[in-house]
Amino acid sequence: MDFLKNLKKLKLTLLTTVSLWYNFKLPFDVNLLGMGEDGHFASLFPSMIDDFDAFNIKAKFKVFETSSQGDPFLPRVTMNLSLILNSEMIILLVKGEKKIKVLNEAYNNKKLPIHYLLKNRRENLFIEKIDE
Repeated sequence: MDFLKNLKKLKLTLLTTVSLWYNFKLPFDVNLLGMGEDGHFASLFPSMIDDFDAFNIKAKFKVFETSSQGDPFLPRVTMNLSLILNSEMIILLVKGEKKIKVLNEAYNNKKLPIHYLLKNRRENLFIEKIDE
């Protein structure tokens, strides 16, 4: 029980620290992202696509905690798409044939979270595809 209590305190401390930090360091110079097989990136999952604060490019910059999702099935700390898009440069690493296939599909599939990054960022987005 103490472990969970300490983990929650750490999570709140991290959220507070990140929130304070990003208020003074915008825009980010570089944002290094990965992508999951469901098309999520930066812990922005398919179930969150309709969330204005998470995916709308006009939303106020936000760092927040997600519900438990993904593998491992845990809550995560992330930032919204508008904050990510504000980065000077975005590097997306996509490793494995399955993920590369999802990435290629995402250009035309609005059900995949990565679609919204690809659609809204044309310049200074570097995608590194790594075959396994």
